[in-house]
Amino acid sequence: MQPVVNDANYRTVVLFVFAGFHLMANPYVTSFASLLTPRCQELGSRLSTRLIEAFNRKMNMQHALTWFDIPVADMARAMRFYETMLGTTLTTETFGPPGEVMAVFKQTDPEAISGCLLSSPHVKPSDQGAIIYLNAGSSIDACLTRAQNVGAKIITPKTALPPGMGFFAHIRDSEGNRVGLHALS
Repeated sequence: MQPVVNDANYRTVVLFVFAGFHLMANPYVTSFASLLTPRCQELGSRLSTRLIEAFNRKMNMQHALTWFDIPVADMARAMRFYETMLGTTLTTETFGPPGEVMAVFKQTDPEAISGCLLSSPHVKPSDQGAIIYLNAGSSIDACLTRAQNVGAKIITPKTALPPGMGFFAHIRDSEGNRVGLHALS
């Protein structure tokens, strides 16, 4: 019998796994298990191989990108910026040690790749390094206008890709990150 991965237990496993990854990456945390109650340690030890395999399928592991974090210095400001620019709502979640907060991008497609804004003492915004491309929706022009209205600086204007691949642009967000936008028109 295949385990059922529904929205409720999926979110629980996602938060458990991501909190674990972030905690294990924290040099100040010596033992992830020591932060869990005995009941949570028991639950973790009982996760079956089948459930983990189902979780991996749900996380779309066949793609090179499965999740992204966009570092932020001011969560409220960053949420206003991204919610306005993308016309969406972010969901705030707390996890891990004090000071770790994420605002998760809402997805309606369970197979979609998602990510979050991340406020953590261990990351900081930057316009250097990898560029995350966000879906600008049906019109990159409309998204760029909304971005400018909430203070974005356009670094690379709307640029055509090869035929059939759409357009992209780069902006500097409210936190100082370089972020890519992509749309088919």
